[in-house]
Amino acid sequence: MRVQLVRVRRALGKDRGFLKTISGCGHRFVAEAKSTAEEHAGTAKAATTTEALPHEREKRTNLPAPTSPLVDRQAELSEVMPAHRDRWRASLRAIERRLKTRLIAALGNLMRPRGAREPPNWSAGPHRVLYLRYDRIGDMVLATGIIKAIVSAQPTVTVDVLASVGNAAVLRGNPYVQAIVTIDKKRPWSYLTALLRIRRTRYDAVVDAMVFAPSLTSTLLMWASSARHRIGIAERGNDSALTMLVNRVQGAVHWIDRSAALLAAFGVDPQRSSAERRGALLASDTYPAAGSSIAATGWGIWRPELFLAPAELREGEARWHSADGLAPYRRGARRRLVVNVSASSRERYWPEELFITTLIRIRMHYPDVSTLIIGSPDDAARMARIARGAGALIAYTPHYRQMMAVVATSDLVFTADTSVTHIASAFWKPTVVMFVGGGAACWGPYGTDSHIISTDAPSLEFTDVDTVIRALEALIAAEGSPITDSATLA
Repeated sequence: MRVQLVRVRRALGKDRGFLKTISGCGHRFVAEAKSTAEEHAGTAKAATTTEALPHEREKRTNLPAPTSPLVDRQAELSEVMPAHRDRWRASLRAIERRLKTRLIAALGNLMRPRGAREPPNWSAGPHRVLYLRYDRIGDMVLATGIIKAIVSAQPTVTVDVLASVGNAAVLRGNPYVQAIVTIDKKRPWSYLTALLRIRRTRYDAVVDAMVFAPSLTSTLLMWASSARHRIGIAERGNDSALTMLVNRVQGAVHWIDRSAALLAAFGVDPQRSSAERRGALLASDTYPAAGSSIAATGWGIWRPELFLAPAELREGEARWHSADGLAPYRRGARRRLVVNVSASSRERYWPEELFITTLIRIRMHYPDVSTLIIGSPDDAARMARIARGAGALIAYTPHYRQMMAVVATSDLVFTADTSVTHIASAFWKPTVVMFVGGGAACWGPYGTDSHIISTDAPSLEFTDVDTVIRALEALIAAEGSPITDSATLA
């Protein structure tokens, strides 16, 4: 680059001062352009840059107008820096993973039990178990079916859950959870408070609910809990930290079915029960028939379960009644479609104009379908734009459980890959879900009628609107009558 700059300055000759170095940025063409007539007359006009007067610059000098204020570093940095930052972040994440792996291995060696331990005799008396699930909202929703299965298998066991402040509300009203211990990642001292409470409770067992990889936080909590039994899935990298290892479930793909491996520690054989109970579900009318064009992911055995108070359900119903009353063309609507336009990451955001096109088409073809738009409070402006463009109405839900009530009182759900997918499964709602890349088999709707739309592109921006419309139309056509029955949800 320096050699090229020297050659440019030589070519400029007496105008070499026009190429000015901008410290830390690059180089800029600047000049005081004067006409020949002005020079002979001895009058000079005010200095100007070639960026301000490009055409005049060409007339008065032999220099072409610059295409960019910075001829090298600006263009170079705009291309190189983002890639450099991504590589740097990836390197930091890789270092963090290696460090955590080594710390977990060290803790595992420290926690390694001395000698073999007999498994607990759950039927001998009451036992208290702490279930660790302190991460995302959707993960907590998925865990509710496994928690119910533990309590149902061993009536002498009471289950407490370690949750985060973000996902604890999911468990409100759940009869299978005795108590909720919360931590807040933004307030580190909450870990100490939770740890003191855990030690005072003296749990008989702690369950590490991670399926794919161990967590340093979970390992530390198990160690600090002083529980006699530490339960987790084998071959994840922290076997030495556990006292009761359970094997993975053969053939399991969905996250819930993989988590069912933990039930083996409580006397349930998930492998055998999966075959028996799945056969019973397939023979009933509560599971999609074999060969159906509508897909159902997972075995549908340990379905998530959420509990809403009657007042919460009445509020959800009121939102739908308002939608019918405020939109004359929707009066007498038989089916309710809830549309979630938010997501947890940018690549899962479907463009606003595609939502608008889809909702207009659905309204034209199915005027008896009432639509409500939901989303994160942070996406209020996005929701308003989509609603205004599509002629739809919005259900603003500042609290998470308000959104759950809207889904519970709906008939059909349309969403990207978010926790709304799992909430729909908990309430048996047929769903159209958009996925980026793979993951639908693991994180898709569990045992419910669903259409899954996946793209190999890096973002949902590339998901075809006609594909989505066809999936929604097929789901609406399959639901010939409304399926909402709030009385059964109370």
